[in-house]
Amino acid sequence: MKKHIDAIIIALAILSIAGGWWAYSRIYYRPSLVQKDIKTVEGAVVDISAGTAEVSIKTPEGKAIELVLSPDMKVYDMKNAPVVFTALQRGMKLRVTGVFTKNDAMVPDSIAIIGNAAAGALGDFEVLKPELIIRGANLSKVELWAVPAGTGITEKDFIRLGDATLAAEDSAGQTWRFLIPKDPVSATSIFAKGFDGTGIEAGRVQLPFTGEAKVADALWGGEQDGHYTITEKDKGKTLTYGLTTRFTVILDGKKYPKEKLSCAPDGVIGSVSNIPSVALPLYAARFEGVQIGTCTLKDGVFSVTIKIREHD
Repeated sequence: MKKHIDAIIIALAILSIAGGWWAYSRIYYRPSLVQKDIKTVEGAVVDISAGTAEVSIKTPEGKAIELVLSPDMKVYDMKNAPVVFTALQRGMKLRVTGVFTKNDAMVPDSIAIIGNAAAGALGDFEVLKPELIIRGANLSKVELWAVPAGTGITEKDFIRLGDATLAAEDSAGQTWRFLIPKDPVSATSIFAKGFDGTGIEAGRVQLPFTGEAKVADALWGGEQDGHYTITEKDKGKTLTYGLTTRFTVILDGKKYPKEKLSCAPDGVIGSVSNIPSVALPLYAARFEGVQIGTCTLKDGVFSVTIKIREHD
């Protein structure tokens, strides 16, 4: 009988151990069920305040969200060595590891510093009617501002015209476009204000026109009927532009070969780059007024008279 009791006790012990191991494995040895939900995404620190860091990231689906990281987060540097939370600085690029919830929020587990945000920069700023064109690099936003006429003008009096739209971005930089307002604004100058990826102002660039008359002429004047793009329907017209005002010619290359397009006498207008893209068989050419005078822009039977005058 004792042998039977000992056998039962041993069997129960084995079952107890096995059950405990199974329970333990349920709790601690199912990492695959959790591990598959862990994601790693990249982002940037956009603000540091009250001991926390605000980070902008994108979900795996591409949706932009923001996280607020607390000082108890595990932080690693670019060599994967642990660092203190206070090592984080505005503009740093991060790799964030954690789990995304159903409502597109993220529960972060750790963050790694992978670099500083690239510095934002502004480049050329020009009028290409009907738009203003701004070129730069690593910018998250570009604002357009007008400086009004008058005495005692300070920055609080500046007029915000609106925000430019990012039109193109590649290894050479960015191109931003802003549609010139239809209603003229009384201003002595127009400038663009750029912001880097963290929202910090990266700089300003001003159009090369100062004074109310020159700004008005450059943006809202200089041509009959408001046409800054000349097409076949403008044949026979006389069009007037101010010095340095730019305009575009778009014609059918089969009817009016581009190589035959010219304006005589020479020297009144000059060719410029940044030609807009058009679908074949059309072609585009851009010019600006370089000298006061008159010339005939001609290609075969197509011709228009171009008059260049001062900014007054």
